[in-house]
Amino acid sequence: MNDLWAALQVAHDPSRGDVLMRLLTGPGVGIGARDLMALSHWARRQVDRAREHTDREEAEQASIVEAIEHPPPPGWVSPAGHDLSDPARDRLGDLAGVLRAIRSLAQLPLPELVLATERLLGLDIEVLAHAAAGTRNPRTHLDEFVAVAADFQRFAGASMHVGGGSTLAAFLAWLDVAYEEEKGLATAEIEPDPRAVQVMTIHASKGLEWDAVVVAGLNEGDFPKTAPNRQGDRLSKGWLTHASLLPYELRGDVDHLPAFDHEQALTHGELAGVWADFLHAEGDRLVREDRRLAYVALTRARDHLLLTGSFWSGRKEANTPSLFLGEAVRAGADTGGPWPVASVHEGDPATSAGAEARWPGPGPSRDYWQRLLAGEAPAADPLIDAWRDEAELLLAERDAAAPPAATGAGHLSASAVVRLAQDAETFERNRRRPVPMEPSTHARRGTTFHAWVERYFGASTLLDWEVLPGADDETAGESDVEELITAFHASAWAARSPIRVEADLHTPIGGRIIRCRIDAVFRDEDGADHIVDWKTGAPARTAEEQEARDLQLALYRLAWARAHDLPLDRVRASYHYVAANRTVAGSDLGEDAILEVLARFGEPVQAGG
Repeated sequence: MNDLWAALQVAHDPSRGDVLMRLLTGPGVGIGARDLMALSHWARRQVDRAREHTDREEAEQASIVEAIEHPPPPGWVSPAGHDLSDPARDRLGDLAGVLRAIRSLAQLPLPELVLATERLLGLDIEVLAHAAAGTRNPRTHLDEFVAVAADFQRFAGASMHVGGGSTLAAFLAWLDVAYEEEKGLATAEIEPDPRAVQVMTIHASKGLEWDAVVVAGLNEGDFPKTAPNRQGDRLSKGWLTHASLLPYELRGDVDHLPAFDHEQALTHGELAGVWADFLHAEGDRLVREDRRLAYVALTRARDHLLLTGSFWSGRKEANTPSLFLGEAVRAGADTGGPWPVASVHEGDPATSAGAEARWPGPGPSRDYWQRLLAGEAPAADPLIDAWRDEAELLLAERDAAAPPAATGAGHLSASAVVRLAQDAETFERNRRRPVPMEPSTHARRGTTFHAWVERYFGASTLLDWEVLPGADDETAGESDVEELITAFHASAWAARSPIRVEADLHTPIGGRIIRCRIDAVFRDEDGADHIVDWKTGAPARTAEEQEARDLQLALYRLAWARAHDLPLDRVRASYHYVAANRTVAGSDLGEDAILEVLARFGEPVQAGG
């Protein structure tokens, strides 16, 4: 996520050399200290040259970012003797190309620009290739970032068509504020793997259930946090001694909090009584809060619940079993044997004196390495042999748990499935080495029209950057946007009211998540839902082309039916070719036909859902 943010930041603001360092030293570029020093010297030289031709402020803009765009020529050596290595030169050239490509796509809506940047950096392939074993959706955080960009675009009210203002600048500024004020964005909720043990706080477990649950740390002073004193009283000073707590009188829930009625005390004795009453009331309140939290924890288990505590956990004295643990035992919980009254250890066994040893131990002798370098077989060393065996076992375990080869994609858009159906070989080649599509006049016309029609129906648009609306209009005539709008007003759809505009749906098919972004959905007279996809280009000219387009409508029908629990035969889908004022209904392809197309694209990458 940091690489994605850094690339957007540097592409937008070339003066952010501080952010660029994240990319230069990260895994994507990974140049070393010597090359960084050479690049720094070259950047300073560029600044000195710029000062000769412009003022100081403009000269300072000739930063390290500019040095990447215009690297030193081969053979250049700084006065300090540093030169740029050939591998670093190649990597910097690749990075400069990525940044130029991002800038060229700046006219895209934010979600599409984020997706384009992700693919230019190769992050979509990276997360699949390095997904840990058992990861159900490696793209979770990337998808969440795209969703955040879409939300920002929608709520900021920025123009969605080409040239629609400095949305990226506002988005980056908002991310900076989120980082400074809220420690960054909230992490995406990751769908748990049922084969893995999940460790989380009690608060995070609310609303969830498992067959077996373990609640650890049931010690007085841990859970509940307020431990009893020698007299058995649970006391807390609350906000009176905690500077981080707001005085209860200033809180909105003051009616549910204990009051410190010091104004009612006329003598020192009365004030001591008010003080004692507050300590007891606050202690009781905190125990009640922990008891409600304990109820949440204990009710997360469907079948098996294990409650544990420990006599020793780093304190000087032994712990006392939690109030809640004792109540569970008295209520008849199975203790698995005699209930311990006290620890069998006089002190914390973790801190008691034990055997001392040097680690790491002495390695092989100098003679061993000399004989090894000379090609002689050294005498067997049991310790090294054991290390070798363990390493081979670990490597074998890693290989066995490795995810499938990332020849496929965990997520595909509906338009991507269409391209897959048309030419599977070209599609897979482009996925392996993604190249951004150059926005064309037809694509811009289609994009502008889609933005208008969404505003006509009173909604915001969300486009798929891979196939911009209108991008398939290369054979279309020169109808401009005004002519398209006039043609749309003449259509039957202009007089109807959609039940949904710009629906963004995800549905699992064949082990992949298919993204479907539906233009509009109408309710027909017979009660069936009718999906309409606006096309600003020409209708399909061949049966093969129409068959591929029907596949996209089939995906839309399936996603909509699943999302709204409808029978598939109660969902229709059509293309409306705006310029021709012609509506073409899609065929009734089912899920089997979709699976047949996806089968052409290697083994699926499990993506959850």
